[in-house]
Amino acid sequence: MPSRTLGASLRSRDGWVSGAARIDVGNTESRIRLRTISHMLSRAARCLLLALAVLPPWLARIASYPVGDFAMFSAVERYHLELSVDLPGHPGAPVDVRSLAPHLSRDARAVILPAASNGFGKDQIDLLQSGLPDLARLICELDSSATRAHVRLGRGPLPSQSSHELSTQLPLTWTEVSAPCAAAANR
Repeated sequence: MPSRTLGASLRSRDGWVSGAARIDVGNTESRIRLRTISHMLSRAARCLLLALAVLPPWLARIASYPVGDFAMFSAVERYHLELSVDLPGHPGAPVDVRSLAPHLSRDARAVILPAASNGFGKDQIDLLQSGLPDLARLICELDSSATRAHVRLGRGPLPSQSSHELSTQLPLTWTEVSAPCAAAANR
């Protein structure tokens, strides 16, 4: 039986122009006769896109770089910030964290204000911990009668799903920074 070719054909001025792909149905099996370069490129492009989607998280994991890693959100911790000042005749007077809001930038408010109760996020803790001396200086500048400012940052793990402990029952690791104020230097 002679082979028949199915496919789109177009009539041009010079004659018949065959379609992009022809299927040979005259034999016992159907085969695509013509593999075009565009088909091969599309397969290569799909493989490249798959590699671009899968490889960066694995490379970030290997390089211990947290951004883009599969475990990017698995290291969530909680944090709490306590502020106090030493006033003449009243050492350790508490300072409300929210009272700093008018003096902070928008980005600083997003990190510092949640710490008044319990904030969450390892990156926020790292940012806040590096800025503790700056917070102590800010507290000194806001209260002219203060002799010393104290800043305490507590950090700890979140309770696990299987644990029935409240987050307030889990211990925190505290970092303390203390700074003398200008009022103490003037006396």
